[in-house]
Amino acid sequence: MSLILIGGDASPEIGGFLSRNGFRVLRLPSFYLLDGPVSTHPDILCFPLDGKIVMSGEYFSLNHGIFGEIEDLVTTVPDRPHSPYPYDVCFDALRVGHHLIGSEKHISGYLKERFDVIHVNQGYARCSAARLSDDAFITADSGICRALRSLGKDVLEITPGHVLLDGYSCGFIGGAGGLLDDGTYLFFGDPLTHPDGEKMLGFAHGHNIKTASLQGRLRDCGSLTCIGRSVR
Repeated sequence: MSLILIGGDASPEIGGFLSRNGFRVLRLPSFYLLDGPVSTHPDILCFPLDGKIVMSGEYFSLNHGIFGEIEDLVTTVPDRPHSPYPYDVCFDALRVGHHLIGSEKHISGYLKERFDVIHVNQGYARCSAARLSDDAFITADSGICRALRSLGKDVLEITPGHVLLDGYSCGFIGGAGGLLDDGTYLFFGDPLTHPDGEKMLGFAHGHNIKTASLQGRLRDCGSLTCIGRSVR
């Protein structure tokens, strides 16, 4: 059974869908150094790396009662993601093979030692890009789009906005879903509520990627993080 990390404020519908489909769900608790709306987001709080989770040692210690049972899956590092931006993006880099796309200055040193970094201005790189597979991505950020295409990836560039995130003018498409280890991409909401929804679904199906969606507007709850599938 794969372990899925979701934001502590993700809707009951998200947790219910995952549980019904055989996944073990762990809701991440809030971290006091982060602004409330993003303080439980997996793409802010941790980074999946080769079947394990990299996270702040302080965050782990504060929540040892929750993480203790998966301690063997956790690698702790000195980084302390904290608001305001860009000091909250140390784990929010997008992994593409041996590369990380993100804000080079602010990515965790632990990660920079292990990957080649492609700098982009958008620090929220992982939550700004929906990874449908190792070769297919959706993003509204032109810099991330160029970086992905430079690596030979197929990218659908969409209209910015139209993703809800409480406390902010909008969220990001990558934070509004995630890839499950059975190859299904789950949207946190109905992609057809986005003006490019039909394009997104067509792009996914063109890559033979199954999709699942929930009701209502797309909502950024932090990128779903699946531990049990090695992201390359």
